[in-house]
Amino acid sequence: MSNQIAFRLIIVGMTLIDVMPVAAQFRVVRDITGADGVEPQSHVVAGGSILYGTGLGTRETGMGSAFKMNSDGSGFTVLHNFFDPVTEGRAPYAAPTLDGSWLYGTTAGGGQYTYGTVYKVKTDGTGFTLLRSFSGDDTVAPEASLIIVGSTLYGTAAQGGGAQSGMVYKMNTDGTGFSSIHDFTDSYDDGGSPQASLTLSGSRLYGSTNTTIFAMNLDGSDYTPLRHFSPATDGDSPIGALMVSGSTIYGATYVGGSHNDGTLYKVNTDGTGFTVLHQFAGGSSDGFWPTSGLTLRGSTLYGVTDGGGTTGTGTMYSINTDGSGFQVLHSFGGGHYGEDDNSLTLVGSTLFGTTSFGGAHGWGTIYAYDLPPLNLDGDYNGDGVVDAADYIVWRNDLGQSITLPNDTTPGTITAADYDVWRSNFGNQAGSGSSVVSAEIPEPNWFSMLFTGIMAACFWRLRWAL
Repeated sequence: MSNQIAFRLIIVGMTLIDVMPVAAQFRVVRDITGADGVEPQSHVVAGGSILYGTGLGTRETGMGSAFKMNSDGSGFTVLHNFFDPVTEGRAPYAAPTLDGSWLYGTTAGGGQYTYGTVYKVKTDGTGFTLLRSFSGDDTVAPEASLIIVGSTLYGTAAQGGGAQSGMVYKMNTDGTGFSSIHDFTDSYDDGGSPQASLTLSGSRLYGSTNTTIFAMNLDGSDYTPLRHFSPATDGDSPIGALMVSGSTIYGATYVGGSHNDGTLYKVNTDGTGFTVLHQFAGGSSDGFWPTSGLTLRGSTLYGVTDGGGTTGTGTMYSINTDGSGFQVLHSFGGGHYGEDDNSLTLVGSTLFGTTSFGGAHGWGTIYAYDLPPLNLDGDYNGDGVVDAADYIVWRNDLGQSITLPNDTTPGTITAADYDVWRSNFGNQAGSGSSVVSAEIPEPNWFSMLFTGIMAACFWRLRWAL
């Protein structure tokens, strides 16, 4: 066989591999060991192909740990062990928040006053800094992840504040400027004991309490209760961070509803249009007690439950944003895959999650669920939205002879692929409408022409060999 024929076969093979659909599948990418940081209590966060998370601690300390690993399961590294509960805190229940080369997080206990802390640590494990020790007069036992807006951290705590019913607080990333921007009163309209992290959409913060969901400005002004839950019909005890897409909020309740097994719901960002999307009923084909917020991909929501499924130890499920098409994707259990579950993190076409127990060593797992690619013209990274990230993929691959996900013109990446992306910019899979509002990047046509000429010269030379 000549070299030219062999080379052509390689190219054809690579093309076939690239366009073949990927079947959805569940896989464990890391069985947690005692040396890793046992029992992850929250989701992982992604920075490129690296996942970051926290656990209740390695067997050496038991106070907590922060870790990182590659998304294929390799390179697991403990970034920080919480050795001293006074100077570092203990029990980092919440996932860290990634901002550049820093991770910011909270601990539910420890610190100077034993009421929890806020910390930061670099993504290489250096530079651990205790930013704040909560005193009990301000905040008690924060268990929610932080969000970052500019140089300001925002968080919630289920206790503390003037009425000891919890608060929303903010502070600078250097630890200064702590203040409460809302103290909950545990009244009917206000609610109390917020345990989930906040969600930022535009200039508004959205969150939940034990009985309500709410919105407010970044300075705490214009606080608005959006919904007070009626347990028998709406669900009870909202759980997990809210998913806000456009003018719609999606969420879950842990219990309540017609079977008292929890619900999934949606509501407009102004509080109107509340709709129950699903009433959990238990059993092998459903699940009960959802333990996470929802993750949106295209027009499909994904989440996990604490019970139900074929083994009774929890499920991963999906449902369309209009409430149709509910299905159990995976039933946890059987020892290897774990017995508890937390929120899902979408990286490309893969969902990543954690279990707090089970697995080969009994300390929990980090798992992945591979989704089929979405059919959305111009969505070159396969995440269900045509946005600036897809332009970057096109720009980086311009002139190469490859086939991108959702590529309508397979072969060499050219200006035609840019035109497809531009004409579909803002579309979301399953929505049929534009959902993204941003300036469309224009290509550098000189660079594109130069790249095209160089690519043509390369292939002409290559085939002449």
